[in-house]
Amino acid sequence: MKIILTNLFISFFLILPAEAFRVDGLKTPQSFIVDPTLGNYFISNINGNPVSRDNNGFIIKLDRSGKLLLSIRGGSPQITLHAPDGLALKDNHLYVTDIDSLRWFDKNNGKPLGHIDFTGVGVKRLRGLAFDDESNLYVSDVFSNTIYKIETGNDHKISIFKKDNRLGNPSGMVYDSVRKRLIVVTRATGEILAVGMNRKISLVMQKTFKNLHGID
Repeated sequence: MKIILTNLFISFFLILPAEAFRVDGLKTPQSFIVDPTLGNYFISNINGNPVSRDNNGFIIKLDRSGKLLLSIRGGSPQITLHAPDGLALKDNHLYVTDIDSLRWFDKNNGKPLGHIDFTGVGVKRLRGLAFDDESNLYVSDVFSNTIYKIETGNDHKISIFKKDNRLGNPSGMVYDSVRKRLIVVTRATGEILAVGMNRKISLVMQKTFKNLHGID
């Protein structure tokens, strides 16, 4: 029986089509996300120094075959993008962290729709983005050990969700809708953490890694 199951398993994977493509023209790519509605890809590119306000960062949108559909480039009319990093999608809005700012664009045509400057609240380096089930957007500040909460349905009201040195330089984040918590990867401590909606921090696993950046 084990032999039969093994053969079936191998045969199944041998007949699956494999698809891959190479993307040229990337410049310090940071985040890669998939649009769950259409299957398109978005990739953010810093294009230089990650802390320079040089307005030459860009985001590209690709179809499933790797064909370029859209490019949102800093320096283009009405567009500012210095060092685009974390990405998140909600409906037709594409959100991106950009050093100490949060920006959002129309995912279909790249038109800028809004911008929040966090310098007034002492932000150092925004990175990860994650939406919960109620359209609240969580943003990690990797150097100040802080996660901000933005109520996108309430005029993008900002509040501090969690500020704690135990966050270990929080980088990438995803929302666990089953357990109602954020899963956060840390750059300094190499831990994978859970931050509940009650703001309690716990370890997802005991194993640690090195310089974790993104999670999906």
